[in-house]
Amino acid sequence: GSPSTFDFDGTDGYIRTNGISLPGDATISFWTQLASSQATYVGIICAYNYWTSGENNSFALQWYNSNQFRIVSSNATSPYSVQAYTPNSPAFSADTWYNISVVLNTTTQTIQPYWNGTDQGWSALATSGRTFAGVDEGITPGTYLLNRSPSPLYTMDGKISCIHIYNRAL
Repeated sequence: GSPSTFDFDGTDGYIRTNGISLPGDATISFWTQLASSQATYVGIICAYNYWTSGENNSFALQWYNSNQFRIVSSNATSPYSVQAYTPNSPAFSADTWYNISVVLNTTTQTIQPYWNGTDQGWSALATSGRTFAGVDEGITPGTYLLNRSPSPLYTMDGKISCIHIYNRAL
């Protein structure tokens, strides 16, 4: 594999970054390849503080129901915003590389996803004013944490490469 590719085994591996703050407009773009054994509700890239009590801004980019990409915008309580997207051009196939980008626009209070660089005609997710991550919380590629604790139930089986994070909506 590429020296800049992170390969996760679906059991306990993930990455924790520190000091990433995305309190406003932002774009996250990355390449991913999911294994055929990939479980559902798995975090691809998420805020470190995802679903942590008292946190107002957190997110999860997930793989969901074996063939859907899902975005969750949360403040750790209900209501939270969630939307699942079924890739159609091209359709999802295991062990194939795909580029996923999500663009947060704080003016429109939406997150718009892109699949392989194209708008799939998916509607944007309403964020209710929440942003990607609070000040200096960081992100966790390869899983999502509940109350800052890892679980093998949510750990990715696949690869992530070329993670780009921008502090503006591209």
